[in-house]
Amino acid sequence: MQYKIIVDSACDLKNNYLKETYNEEEIGFAIVPFIIDVDGKEFVDDDTIDTKVLLEHLNKSKRSRSSCPSTLDFEKVMDATFNFVITISSKLSGSYNSANAAKNAQDKHSFIIDSKGTAGMEELLVDKLYQLIKEGKTYEEIKKDIIAYRDSLTLYFTLAKYDNLVKTGRINRLLAKIVTLARIKALCKANDGEIAIAKKCLTYNQCLKTIINHLRESKQKYEKCVITYCIENKVANELKKQLESLNIFKTIVVRNAKGLDAFYALENSLIVVF
Repeated sequence: MQYKIIVDSACDLKNNYLKETYNEEEIGFAIVPFIIDVDGKEFVDDDTIDTKVLLEHLNKSKRSRSSCPSTLDFEKVMDATFNFVITISSKLSGSYNSANAAKNAQDKHSFIIDSKGTAGMEELLVDKLYQLIKEGKTYEEIKKDIIAYRDSLTLYFTLAKYDNLVKTGRINRLLAKIVTLARIKALCKANDGEIAIAKKCLTYNQCLKTIINHLRESKQKYEKCVITYCIENKVANELKKQLESLNIFKTIVVRNAKGLDAFYALENSLIVVF
């Protein structure tokens, strides 16, 4: 196999993504799963994970944590001549470090890409890698182009609860407390791989309007937007309709959060990437 795209399970995709989306047979594709431990019960973040069951356990749990893929997990699937590996932001997880350790343990061409985000950010990078490979770009050209593309992406999200982000130190505890007690709906943004507050809103709808206004004012055209929701998809579908009316995206995908993104974002969360 000459080319392979590898991604950790923060992408929310399934293992048949390239085949199902592009009818692709030649380019390899693999998803390396996170493990989520809830009171001693392990949930593997693969194609079979049931997000509703995971959240039911989380809501009753006393202890929970996530474990990133190991170096060996990545090594096992880095078996092509040219491997491109995409991970969740290195500032949120050790997945990027595990992938780099796997690269250093092998004598192969492997390029590790810190998505500096999660969910749809990883999906759009998979799509772009596929496109660059199909265009016949060289390994070095792909490395350069994919980083430039990553830096052009935007990720917004809004949550109903901040519990697990606070517990795991992914967001400032005081900031989360202020937002929660004030009943402010915070629209957050990925900022160089970290979480930042983009705007404090009074309602969920104001968060969505902020995203829509940003896109309307930017006057840009985009290939694709990925909207990721956790459990409740009514708002996600409504946002999709509003974004479609702007006529700036060729494709808008609504996708359910799998294990890791559900673990951190929890119920009624929304992640938007373009």
